[in-house]
Amino acid sequence: MRFINQILLLVFIVYAVKGQTISEKGYSNTIIHEDFDLASSEYFRLEKNDNNNFEIDNSDLLLVRKNINSSYLINVQHTELSDFILKTSVRIGPSNNKEASIGIILKAQQDGKGAVIFEINKKREYRIKQLLGNSHQALSGNSKHEGWTKSKLVNGIDKHNFIEIRTEKNIYDVYVNSKYLTTFFVPDFTSGSCGIIISPETKARISYYYINTKGERNPVATYTNDLNKTKKSSSTQTNRLTTELNTLKNKVSKLQTTNTNLSTDLSNAKSAHQKSKSNLSKTVSNKTSEINVLTTELNNAREQLKSANKTSSNLKDCKNTSATLSADLKKTNKKVASLRTPQNAHDKVTSDLNTQITNLTVKIEDLNSQLTTAKNTNSEFETTNAELKELFIQKDFELNGVKPSEMIKQTTTHTVQPKVLKGNNTVYSVQLGMFMQTKSQSAFKDLNSVWYQSNDNGTYQYLSGEFSSPKEAANHKSEINVKGYKNAFIVTIIK
Repeated sequence: MRFINQILLLVFIVYAVKGQTISEKGYSNTIIHEDFDLASSEYFRLEKNDNNNFEIDNSDLLLVRKNINSSYLINVQHTELSDFILKTSVRIGPSNNKEASIGIILKAQQDGKGAVIFEINKKREYRIKQLLGNSHQALSGNSKHEGWTKSKLVNGIDKHNFIEIRTEKNIYDVYVNSKYLTTFFVPDFTSGSCGIIISPETKARISYYYINTKGERNPVATYTNDLNKTKKSSSTQTNRLTTELNTLKNKVSKLQTTNTNLSTDLSNAKSAHQKSKSNLSKTVSNKTSEINVLTTELNNAREQLKSANKTSSNLKDCKNTSATLSADLKKTNKKVASLRTPQNAHDKVTSDLNTQITNLTVKIEDLNSQLTTAKNTNSEFETTNAELKELFIQKDFELNGVKPSEMIKQTTTHTVQPKVLKGNNTVYSVQLGMFMQTKSQSAFKDLNSVWYQSNDNGTYQYLSGEFSSPKEAANHKSEINVKGYKNAFIVTIIK
């Protein structure tokens, strides 16, 4: 069986490549012509129960499948057919079922064990499958997607899909929204009946359902109940008028659909116009160059014409030359005039761009000014942070037991000596470093007023200067930083 299915799938692919092969000519014998204009239908069974709600609503066959577990097949009442053309309009409505689909049944067998089905879903996909007993085999797409194939021809939710299927000698041509979609071949079923299949938890509408076979055109049957067949009264005329009114409503609905399609076409046209506008801008630039060249030629022609006019009274040849130049001048003037319009459009675009450039320049200058201000503020913050960092280091020494002892005064210029300060006032100095041994004066080049004090832990704290205010100490620190002592910082000392 698997081998047979593979052969059938290969045959399907071969015919799909060949394209449409069936002509509509000759299919004029009407088998079904249902517009759903009346309250009932001769071909479709209406029903209302816990699983389904099928009724005629606003000249449509409204199909509501409530069951959430299984699809439902709706048979159309007619004789079995072999070669025919089926036309219908289907519209899938919104529902909770993300996989909602509606399909057309072709050549269904009387035992219910075989049929061909064409389906579309609300994801703008289509699928062709063949029923074989209680299972089905996809004839389109691939098994990974269960045969579903994406197509731009298929419309989505709440949009009409006009479907036409032509079958002749077991070949099927499929058209969607008046455009050819695909061709396939199924040799298993030579004849059968048609119908509709709706998936679980799905809503859909059928606007019309036509089937034609080859032969002479038959008049479309009018559908009236038994009472109207037996009684010719004024109610017959009323029913006829009602039928005509419903037909007009159906036409209005179809015209609205056409209007929606036209709106889509208009949107596409607008997009194309934008592209054309961009191309026009390039053309204007090219034409401007041509204008400049032609203007140069025009000026040269005018100069030649002046020269020719001066000698025209004496020379016939000059008259001929003048006439030729005049004709050339007229042609050039026409070319220039024809190029003026695109040049004006280009000038306007250039003016608008210059205005935008000016506005952007002002914004850039403003941003540069803000950037400069921010840099200055950041520099001030860096200076303040450095001073705070030095104060924190001093505090860290104090917390770790580094205490000032009596201060010893410097006595020589060659060796830094301790310095003794008396009193109980607060002084500020700049710390140069903390060392394990004393240092000579040469270790602190270009610095004056260098002194040190010893600490209880055996370290020597070297400092520079004595000041009564932090500001003076800060100025002195700045001078020391300039001389290369980047790690110097301010300390507070109690005499």
